[in-house]
Amino acid sequence: MRFLTLLLIVVATSCASRKASTNCSTRAKVVDLSQVDGCGLMFEINDKNFKPLEFKVPKPQLEAGMLLDLDYQPLKGVMSTCMAERGSISVTCIKVVKRPCALFKTIDELPWLVDLKQKMRPQKITYYQNDADEDLFVLDLGKYKYLYDCHGALDCSASSDDVKSDCYQKFASLKNGATIFSR
Repeated sequence: MRFLTLLLIVVATSCASRKASTNCSTRAKVVDLSQVDGCGLMFEINDKNFKPLEFKVPKPQLEAGMLLDLDYQPLKGVMSTCMAERGSISVTCIKVVKRPCALFKTIDELPWLVDLKQKMRPQKITYYQNDADEDLFVLDLGKYKYLYDCHGALDCSASSDDVKSDCYQKFASLKNGATIFSR
């Protein structure tokens, strides 16, 4: 009888923990509505704005233009002064999908790129925007090419004779690039 009771407790606990698990299944965009009284940074979900008031998980540094995957619960009985909000939410899961890229007119406005240009001495730097609206930079050193995101993180590198590599395929898929530096 004790074994059966213990088994029921383990099964009940397992089921309860599965219900509480989250998978960050909702896509949201961080929008800045600070020009509207009482709003500030909001989460746009399905063309509706929600104010994140509570975080049950560590909160990342939020900035306008960020894309997030999250799970949330509506907060009941919360009054707000923001007329542009659909409701207030408690965030139970959050993952940063994409951070916004800084607008730039020249490479001198991107310190990480200036640093790489001096250290790596590329023959050419080409700027691309891919289908997911991501800003990408290819540093071409002749035999080798390096793909960086707009924050200076290296995505991949490939040799010009390694045409079957995944990275080389990424380079080949990039279209309509703008040369922003050439020796």
